[in-house]
Amino acid sequence: MPVRILPYLLVVACACAMLSMAVDACAVDKEYQLKAAFMLNFTKFIQWPPVSGPAAAFRVCVVGENPFEDALSAASGKKIGEKNIEVVHFDKLDQARNCRMVFVSRSEESELDVLAERFPDALTVSDIDGFCKDGGLIELTLRNKRLTFFINNTAMKERGFKVGSSLLQLAAEVR
Repeated sequence: MPVRILPYLLVVACACAMLSMAVDACAVDKEYQLKAAFMLNFTKFIQWPPVSGPAAAFRVCVVGENPFEDALSAASGKKIGEKNIEVVHFDKLDQARNCRMVFVSRSEESELDVLAERFPDALTVSDIDGFCKDGGLIELTLRNKRLTFFINNTAMKERGFKVGSSLLQLAAEVR
């Protein structure tokens, strides 16, 4: 086996291990720690479209109520590719700027119709039921007390994202 493949296999193995971890629905903090880990791991399997403007950092935006507490903030300063991760919280969707990944909280459910227009080159993620059906790109969901995700691959392609086949295989549903 070529040595170059080993890091990718390790990432896939870690992602599989995370998928198999049971999530206690009552333990919100652990649930959102796992969701934060999923979101950051998605970046390893997705190619982003070119940025429409200058981006010094890989900005992860949480819009609406912040259910992550410190789970996502712990990633600040780490790197995705060549860019440092910057985690930013915005109270409302219309305040968010220069985001490469946007987590849309349930409090912003009424704003879903503007996501693609507002964030054309950002990966939109949420745990709102039906998020992918409403144009979101990745929906995090609990099934049988396990965290899993849906991918709206049609919308991903339309917006210039390329999703790795290994991530598509791990998804519970691909649209």
